[in-house]
Parts: sequence; structure tokens; C-alpha cells
Amino acid sequence: MLGLVHHVSENIRRLAGMFLVEQQRLARHANISRQSMYAIYTGRSRPSADTALRIARAFGISVEDLYAEPRECLAAAVPHLYDAPITAPEAAPTNAATGKITPIRRANE
Repeated sequence: MLGLVHHVSENIRRLAGMFLVEQQRLARHANISRQSMYAIYTGRSRPSADTALRIARAFGISVEDLYAEPRECLAAAVPHLYDAPITAPEAAPTNAATGKITPIRRANE
């Protein structure tokens, strides 16, 4: 079991690096907290089946690919570098009262 947890956390970290995605954005795609994503990243926690499915879909790969050996996982993701759901631009939230767009804050702000 430890091997699977290690593979999935390593694969998620490598995929995020390959797709240039921050933990926070991936957490939003997976519908989990950033803290939960951090626990998955570090291998302290493993994703539930639903979360693993949402993470895999975000990168355009299967859950089986997410749990595969790192080399196989990355190879499965390469064809999706430009069309995976995680690569789509995020829409900035709009204030319903004023109609103004609220800019998404960057990590260094």
C-alpha cells in the first residue's frame, strides 16, 4: 500500500510540475482544500477514489495512469499537455452586486 501512496503523490507532484499547476489550483479542480492537497502531495494522505478520479480527469488521464509507475503516468499525460481541463484559463470571480471582475491573487501577493 505504501508504494501506491508514494506513486500517486509523486505522480501528482510531477504532473503539476509538467502542467505548471500550483497546488491551490489543483485543489480547486479536485474540490478539496489546499491543505488536503498538500497532504496528498507529501504522501501523508492518499486521495479518495472520487478525488483521485477528479485529479486524473484534470490532467486528462485515467485513474490507473495516476497510480502507475511515474514514467508510465507522465507518458500518458504528454498527449494532453495543451488540452487537459487543468490547462483551461480560470475565470476571475465577478462581484454580483457591482458586476466588476475580481482579479485572482497571485501566490506572492
